[in-house]
Amino acid sequence: MSRIVFTVQARLDIKEINKFIARENPQAATRFVDTVEEKCQVLANFPNMGRSFDYLATSLRGFSVGNYLIFYRQIENGIEVERVLSGYRDFDTLFSEDDDV
Repeated sequence: MSRIVFTVQARLDIKEINKFIARENPQAATRFVDTVEEKCQVLANFPNMGRSFDYLATSLRGFSVGNYLIFYRQIENGIEVERVLSGYRDFDTLFSEDDDV
């Protein structure tokens, strides 16, 4: 089994999305988290499945899950999940802010 590493920011993203969805539908929130974990496992096994987002950050890839994107990088024996964001967010701004930190 390939390994999956979540950054602190990715964990916070998932937690915030979960809370947002749970306000209207707790079961959907649980399904969302489960789906993200399942997709991450698939990506860890097949890291080139996602689309390249090199224009945002070096070696960054993304894979959609509904209205959200899992942003990740390939690492030895798996992936590192950098962020999980709504597809409606301004990725250029978010990733330039990440570079400033």
